[in-house]
Amino acid sequence: MPGRFASKVIPNPEWTDFLKIWPDIDYGYNVSPGQTVAAFRSPAGKAMRWGLIPHWSKEFSSEYATFKAQLETIHEKPAFRDAWEKHQHCLIPMLGYYEWKGPKGNKQPYFIQAADKKGLVVAGIYDKWGSEGLYSCTMITRPAHEAIKYIHPRMPVLLSPKQATHWLSQKPDNRQSLLMDLESPQLIHYPVNKEVANVLTNGKRLIEPIEIKQEN
Repeated sequence: MPGRFASKVIPNPEWTDFLKIWPDIDYGYNVSPGQTVAAFRSPAGKAMRWGLIPHWSKEFSSEYATFKAQLETIHEKPAFRDAWEKHQHCLIPMLGYYEWKGPKGNKQPYFIQAADKKGLVVAGIYDKWGSEGLYSCTMITRPAHEAIKYIHPRMPVLLSPKQATHWLSQKPDNRQSLLMDLESPQLIHYPVNKEVANVLTNGKRLIEPIEIKQEN
């Protein structure tokens, strides 16, 4: 499941019916948990913290990794349960996301994106905290597709335009099974430069493919 992603998305005409107004935030190629991202509850997006802070939290911060929520247990976890039960759904657009593979200390990052390179949209949930109305969100994850699970066993729940519309507007009781059974967009993946591991780095070069030297 991504701990980094590229938010530098060129709005896709297929999505403009409900991703119309983008918040005025910094968009980049190396977004990490705790940073501000664009999340859509409606055609007008909001700036939200990536890493959900439940409304009952004493502070707008968390010591836990709340930037991801497993679909299988999202209804049970205290940090996510209320937002899930209240159907506080959102969409989180991205150009693509990074995953790391390999031994500790020598992991190779990969960039994963749509085969057509037109961007991805992830199913998420959000919550609102405090009298200031501070918003935060998390991405929902599921078991990874066969083609990419050798890199990481999990992946975000990726939606097509039609599926995304239903995610925002419908409140089915069987949301977990529906999201688990979705057919995600076709993906491509390739290795990228290890400098993406540094949260201070940014730039389009981070998503450019590299060749991995094979050991004899």
